[in-house]
Amino acid sequence: MEPRSSLAYAAYTLVAGAVFRDPLVEELFDGVHIGPQMINALPRTLDELLTPYGRELLDRPKGGLAAGLRKTDSVCKE
Repeated sequence: MEPRSSLAYAAYTLVAGAVFRDPLVEELFDGVHIGPQMINALPRTLDELLTPYGRELLDRPKGGLAAGLRKTDSVCKE
């Protein structure tokens, strides 16, 4: 998956909660913004996108998030 698309997918997965450095990121997933708008508005890296808490959730997922990530990881294959 292209790196910017991966970043957008990570952001979409983590919407809801204090995980984004810029709280306005959640607005990108309002169903109104289209893919290119979301991609272009996101920062370039996960460290720029996520708070330390958000990064911890993604690096060491637990419970339902871990199960969901395992399931979605098996969907996208190159």
